[in-house]
Amino acid sequence: MFSPLPRTDISIDSDFNTSVFSQVHTSSQKFSGNRHSRNSKRSSNLTQSTNSNNSNVLQLPPKGNLRIMTVICRSIIDKKAQLSASIHYNKPDIICGTESLLKGFKPGKPMKKDAIKSSEVFPDNFKITRNDTGTLGGGIVLGIHEDLISTEFIKPVTDCEIEWAKIKLKSSKDRFTASYYMPHRNMKDITKLSLEKITIGKPKHIIIAGDFNCPDVDWITMEIKTGASDKEVQQALMDLSFEHGLVQIHDKPTREGNLLDLVFTNNPSLIKSTGNAPGISDNDIVITDLLIKPCFGKQTSSIRTSIIIFTICQ
Repeated sequence: MFSPLPRTDISIDSDFNTSVFSQVHTSSQKFSGNRHSRNSKRSSNLTQSTNSNNSNVLQLPPKGNLRIMTVICRSIIDKKAQLSASIHYNKPDIICGTESLLKGFKPGKPMKKDAIKSSEVFPDNFKITRNDTGTLGGGIVLGIHEDLISTEFIKPVTDCEIEWAKIKLKSSKDRFTASYYMPHRNMKDITKLSLEKITIGKPKHIIIAGDFNCPDVDWITMEIKTGASDKEVQQALMDLSFEHGLVQIHDKPTREGNLLDLVFTNNPSLIKSTGNAPGISDNDIVITDLLIKPCFGKQTSSIRTSIIIFTICQ
């Protein structure tokens, strides 16, 4: 049984009071004023030392947390304000979105003429990649904060609803992250996950988050509940996680008492915590915090596959 490690610096509330966004939690991108004050002297000393050595070393803020927000949108074009508020409140580094109901973008293919542009919907400080299925249903969004060095990872993408990205880390394995949606339980979507494309080769840190629509798997006992619908599909998902060394780490129901939105990783020791936040649809949002220290730095729009590593990366 996997038990998330307790947090001391950021809290994720499972139960919320009268107002959905009644308070602003500590950002995973920014830090509170008190912390800034405590570190101001240290920052000043670092600056003086850098100037005295005539060095052009980039000073980067401390970064010990990587936050993933898994959100079921159900027509995101109609919920821009709700999405913006949720991003402001939860302050994710990565957004795994499903049921976007957008059109015009497919991994590795040119934008269609009638495409809904990402800039019409998403904040401009996120790099957005998409696997659209049209405005009638489905669709995958993967948003990576602009301060993270990332590239769209097309190789493992198949014709199921999935989108992959690779995040470059300093002094650590790259983080491979996917957003996934299975609209209806079926063996084809399980097979088309094609996890062998991502798990073969050099060891990688992998996260797959999204709506798997398999509520009858007990991820603690690793059994299928009695009377489960499409039992063979739900069993296949559980077997697939075994085969590729993936652990499902989220245990709180996300819709009407059902655990539909899942988070898989092949390295659960890196998970700090996982919990629910108010959603923008019928499903709760899942917030996952990782013990990853990513390498931060600006990446220009003209750079798609190049990797930038700064001299100092906290």
